[in-house]
Amino acid sequence: DLYREEILIAAPESWDFGDQIIRKEGCRPALPLQALKDRPMILLRKKTTMRPILDKLFRTRKVVPQILFDTANPATILEMVRAEICCGIIAESTACGFDQGIRYYSLDKPLHWNVAASYAKGSFVSRATQCFIDYAKKYWLEKTKEK
Repeated sequence: DLYREEILIAAPESWDFGDQIIRKEGCRPALPLQALKDRPMILLRKKTTMRPILDKLFRTRKVVPQILFDTANPATILEMVRAEICCGIIAESTACGFDQGIRYYSLDKPLHWNVAASYAKGSFVSRATQCFIDYAKKYWLEKTKEK
């Protein structure tokens, strides 16, 4: 494992969710998935790692998202959010550098995943590869502390 990150809702700053926002001291405000049910949304493509997780989440919570389109590029989602066209769900690391015009919310039941370096079981991991993994872990741990 390199680091653990939260999956976030990204919405235009101008969108008003009224009393649906859940405020918790010392934490990012949260939104129930239901708050997005009638809002246009862009999600990552079905073949991405995140999309099956989101599809299951929507099914479990009985929310049918109003998907404008899907994309392979999470930055596209944030540019469309910034343009006040839609909302989206992205990994916390994707939010780095996309602050202007966007509000980020946790899900009402926060969702996290681990980002990991992976390789085939039993394969040889060279010293250089292990150093690279260690540097990547250090980089991401420092990057996530900046927030």
